[in-house]
Amino acid sequence: MARPKKTDVPDTAQAMELSAGAIERLTCRNDIKAQAFLRDTKVPGLRVRVTNTGHKSFVYEAKLNRQTIRRTIGDVRTWTIEQARTEARRRPF
Repeated sequence: MARPKKTDVPDTAQAMELSAGAIERLTCRNDIKAQAFLRDTKVPGLRVRVTNTGHKSFVYEAKLNRQTIRRTIGDVRTWTIEQARTEARRRPF
């Protein structure tokens, strides 16, 4: 598989192993959506959320009583991917 170009936006419909490059390329379409999520394959529930203003953060997402609950872990500029994975593993609601 070829390495993606720096201008290629990752496919948010598919889960992928989070990497610094994929997080850097992640954008949100501001014409129809307020936020977009990139799912991690290593830790279920870990997501990177990007808003239409371009702010990116790690979040943990799960279902509780049939409702989606999201908790922000931290900004992608201050948390490493491994730190976010560790935090997401210990985050039951």
